[in-house]
Amino acid sequence: MTNSFFDFISNRYIQVPRLQREFAFGREDNVSREKRTRFIDTIFNSIIKKEPLYLNFVYGTSNGEAFVPLDGQQRLTILFLLHWYFIKKNKSENFLLDSTGHSRFMYDTRYSSTVFFQELTKFEPEDSYNLMVKQVRDMPWFELAWENDANIAGCLTVLDYIDKKAKSLKDDERNISVDDLKVITFDEIDIEAYEMSDDIYIKINSRGKQLTEFENFKAAFLEKVKSLDSNIHKYIAEKFDNDWTRVFWQLVDFNSKLTPAEQLDSMMFNYIRYIAQVFIWEKSIDTSIDVNEGYSLISNVSKIFRTVEDFIEFEKWFDIFVPFEDIEAWCNDRFYQFSSAVVPNDTNKIRLWQDPNLLKNLTTGTTSRSSEALFYGLAVYLMNQESIDEKNFLLRFRSVRNFLEAGAKNAYNNTLRYSESANDMEIALKQIKNVILGVDSSEVTENSRLRKSQIEYEEKKNTWILENPTAFETIVMLEDNDKIRGNTINIGFENTKAMRRYAKLVGGDNLFLTRSLLSFGYQFPVKSKETTYFPTNTSPNSTFFRSKIEKDNNLVGILNANGFDVFAEISDDFINQCEQDSKYNPEYYAVKYPKYYIENNGQPYQYGNVRKFRKIGQCLTNKSNVQWFNFRNSILLTVMDQANDLRVEWLEDNSGLTWDGDKVLKSTTGGFELTIGENKTSIVVYDPDGNYDVEDRVKKGVHLILNS
Repeated sequence: MTNSFFDFISNRYIQVPRLQREFAFGREDNVSREKRTRFIDTIFNSIIKKEPLYLNFVYGTSNGEAFVPLDGQQRLTILFLLHWYFIKKNKSENFLLDSTGHSRFMYDTRYSSTVFFQELTKFEPEDSYNLMVKQVRDMPWFELAWENDANIAGCLTVLDYIDKKAKSLKDDERNISVDDLKVITFDEIDIEAYEMSDDIYIKINSRGKQLTEFENFKAAFLEKVKSLDSNIHKYIAEKFDNDWTRVFWQLVDFNSKLTPAEQLDSMMFNYIRYIAQVFIWEKSIDTSIDVNEGYSLISNVSKIFRTVEDFIEFEKWFDIFVPFEDIEAWCNDRFYQFSSAVVPNDTNKIRLWQDPNLLKNLTTGTTSRSSEALFYGLAVYLMNQESIDEKNFLLRFRSVRNFLEAGAKNAYNNTLRYSESANDMEIALKQIKNVILGVDSSEVTENSRLRKSQIEYEEKKNTWILENPTAFETIVMLEDNDKIRGNTINIGFENTKAMRRYAKLVGGDNLFLTRSLLSFGYQFPVKSKETTYFPTNTSPNSTFFRSKIEKDNNLVGILNANGFDVFAEISDDFINQCEQDSKYNPEYYAVKYPKYYIENNGQPYQYGNVRKFRKIGQCLTNKSNVQWFNFRNSILLTVMDQANDLRVEWLEDNSGLTWDGDKVLKSTTGGFELTIGENKTSIVVYDPDGNYDVEDRVKKGVHLILNS
């Protein structure tokens, strides 16, 4: 039976039972504020335009003269406050009181709520043009403790908004009567009259739970669609409940603590967040909108999705997955995460360092800008499948993966994650789209935060692979390595022999690679503060492997000239040559005694980066120029390690070694300072003209300890 609130309450009481939750619409959190604002604004718009507004069903039971709502408490409370406001404002007949002066609207949830509604219904404001809520709070019957009562405080919040909304109307809109409110209607369903089962009762009562963020967004979104095109509204609403729900049903984890319905809501809302973020980036929309804050996204639906074309585009983002009967299988046929999950060098698959199910990864976990960008590349392909064959897609998508994974310092993942400019993302997405579509990207490459040299390299590489398909397996072998992660620019795609040897080297131990290259005379990069970065970095994200921006001719020359058997012997040959020539340079110490120089497993600085490596005196001795554990000197650490049979200890300030009570050995730029009692002796092993030692400092230090 359809009723207006006037019809509904005129001949009965409304009694909210104890089992019901508190009045949620009056809460001050962002979601509740948004729901309250939208609901009341909708009511006012309907009243002003004199357009019917249907509020759906109100479920409950009849108990004598009282109706006990089991679903609809929030709507009925707002309708009561709205009618109360206009009765008092217009000094109309108060049909909210019965003939004995008792309120027809009651809350049985708390005694305080019962008293409040009784007193409020009887209350007559002195001046309807002053703030009514203030007048209520000033009444003697209003207890101070009620400010902390969630129901009462919530009612006052809603009443205050109604008051302010009414006073903000234009002059010709303010003359609202109680009769004007009759455009608002709802249907009453008496559960007992319809003899509904307990199961139905439980389902209906569960509707009292607060709507999820997804449900609130969906309501606001469909409302906006309907205002633009009722036909589009109809089939998008149907897709939400059918086709699109089936897509995400594939991703439901039935072992999760969350129910399937909760998982669906969460995944679909996460996907909507992502789509909204892409819209903001691509269309230069207000960047202050935080899509990760549900309230911000819901309240800005009209800013993000402004035209019919926007809603059609939104629809495409969901529709691209509708044809998939098994998203997981489709992704696993093309991508893999762990090297053991695929036959090595499978050119038909792409190594990813995340869940291969890109939709699941995006919507069920914490994503990075890099993974969001990778998904964007997939979406561009799926939206343009008719013009891109799968072979070209896999080649281009591999390129997108490569330049997103490239160099830790210059990578998209880092530079854009912390960038304040949405323009950075806008340009990056254009770049990715152009790569997937096979479009010339020179126009946006100049301003892109993505590394220009890597993008240009990828474009040339793909052209070369199509002309030289037999070399692709070698490229894949190196690109899919955990350390390289797609960045082969330092070798060059055309250098197949060097690439094959390099792939074998990086597939092994980093210390072996470092010692071998140092023995060949390879000059490792020197960056800020004269710091040399070695691949013995304990992290798989070593800057040595992933920060290259051009071909490394020195490295390529070494790889082309030497087979793996030479690499296996070069370190011993190098050490022997240095000892034969009595010329001990920084490379010698790093190769022979790597523990405290480049390996760093003795727990000095863990990342294998050494300052002033080329300046032997400073590198080996000056604790302020080398990142050592407890600032202990590297040469003394090694000496102590080699002299471990002696009872050698560190001085309290870590400046030297001591033994036998009064003997101290300290390291200097030129060699050592030996103190025995009160006698100090300087021992020099360094030749400044040649920048090398004429004696092995470590052996010299051990000798001094053993023979003093």
